[in-house]
Amino acid sequence: MKKSYINKQLEVARKASGRMSTATMNIEKELQQFFPREITVLEQPGDGFVVMMEHDDSRFAPWNIPVEYVLKNIETDPSWYHHN
Repeated sequence: MKKSYINKQLEVARKASGRMSTATMNIEKELQQFFPREITVLEQPGDGFVVMMEHDDSRFAPWNIPVEYVLKNIETDPSWYHHN
């Protein structure tokens, strides 16, 4: 086992994680105005980056909408998520 190699890779992963966190927060800030409730942008395995928003009814799971769909819907109608 190469401990120094593993430590170097951990540092690379930590830096990448920090950059991703900053980027997703920046995306949240840009998109928040188009949503009626607080959103979170995160990377979801299999779906890529999604906007997560709590459902109106707490019995249901949060919505996870791929960012690409969000952008298309907002392009179609900026108030899309306020009335859909």
